[in-house]
Amino acid sequence: AAVQRVFKHDPRLVSFDLEVHVDHGVITLTGEVSHLTAQQAAEHDARQTIGVRRVKNHLRTRWPDKPPTDQQIADFTRQALARDPYVEKHNIIVDSENAHVSLYGDVDTEFEKEHAVWTASCQKGVVHVNDYLAVRKNWVPKSDAAIQADLNDKLAYAFVDPDNQVTAKVVDGVAILQGTVDTWLMWQTAMDQAIAAGARRPHNLIEVRYGLPSGPHYYGPHNYVPR
Repeated sequence: AAVQRVFKHDPRLVSFDLEVHVDHGVITLTGEVSHLTAQQAAEHDARQTIGVRRVKNHLRTRWPDKPPTDQQIADFTRQALARDPYVEKHNIIVDSENAHVSLYGDVDTEFEKEHAVWTASCQKGVVHVNDYLAVRKNWVPKSDAAIQADLNDKLAYAFVDPDNQVTAKVVDGVAILQGTVDTWLMWQTAMDQAIAAGARRPHNLIEVRYGLPSGPHYYGPHNYVPR
């Protein structure tokens, strides 16, 4: 009853008919909402209710009209990120597969990372957001040779398949990544390793072999050079 009262007073949820089942303090949410932010808000509200031990979120995201295609979802998300004052300066790469949006690239702060995910979750048709964004650390001056050695070790460990090889060159603390990999997650892994090695603003020039028609592989240049 307490969870249902919270839902009735939350403007994000008041228009939805959500079912709440309780078993020994474990809440199970069922029903349909029209956007991902409502699904997340319902889980958050339930978790904050006194007496709740755990929440099983079985809410489904469905759109009242014809659902957009993956390409449209990716376009909506790119456009929203490009006009958002908090993250517009970052070259965030967006892909969508079966309405599951993936974000790749790097940002300056945890707030920007969380805000990019929230912005993506607000877009029409999105049912889930995969957050692969890396947060750049405050750069601590480190010699190019030290960064190069550390990064070479990390890349050798992360890319053992001879078909997925990445090389790096460090200039003035900037890691320039090159090579060819199969997936965007591998592309992001190389970015993560460069940041972990102490590089400053990695330039990711790695090519990705495979991608969906909605993905960045078919959406113009995807070389990642920070603005």
